[in-house]
Amino acid sequence: MSTETLINEQGTYALPASDENFVWQGRPVFVPFVLTPVINTYLFFQLIGIFFYFITRDDFIPLTFFMVGGLFFAIIVFLGQLYTFRRTDYAFSENRLISCSGEWETTVTSVDLDNIAKISVSTNPLEKLLNAGTITLTLSGSTLSSMVSVKDPHTIYRTLEKLSLDFKSDLHYPNANRPNTNPGYKTQYRPEAKNR
Repeated sequence: MSTETLINEQGTYALPASDENFVWQGRPVFVPFVLTPVINTYLFFQLIGIFFYFITRDDFIPLTFFMVGGLFFAIIVFLGQLYTFRRTDYAFSENRLISCSGEWETTVTSVDLDNIAKISVSTNPLEKLLNAGTITLTLSGSTLSSMVSVKDPHTIYRTLEKLSLDFKSDLHYPNANRPNTNPGYKTQYRPEAKNR
């Protein structure tokens, strides 16, 4: 993948280093990315409405109020997710992960692979239907970074986990101590090569 292609529809970009080789670039899957927060918002309001209904034992006023309120906020969330979807891109290279996203302004985040402490994959029912999932990275310092609703998440997870391990291994073993088949950190990432 050429390094100059990390540009989304609005022209926001993360300029990579000149010698950087990108392994994967992608966007979220539209339906789960947009609809999951909408469904969660609406269900949250309905649960509150049912709770108040059983507490007050009043007629259906609480249910109606929270149903209308839930619908209103669900529409707002839907419009926000539509806008955010067009501004969201993910990519990772041999040494870092980059995400571009945001509602009102696009934020470009870069995470070095050696800062990743844990990688996990989660799939909700809607994502499972569409072969999508969310990859969550736990970084040093217990902060989190996520790639939301990406396609084929388990393949991305395995690739990212291997890249992170290889990157950390390169940092911990100085070049002078390497076998001749692995001359140094500056070599390109070749997962198919033997003796890696």
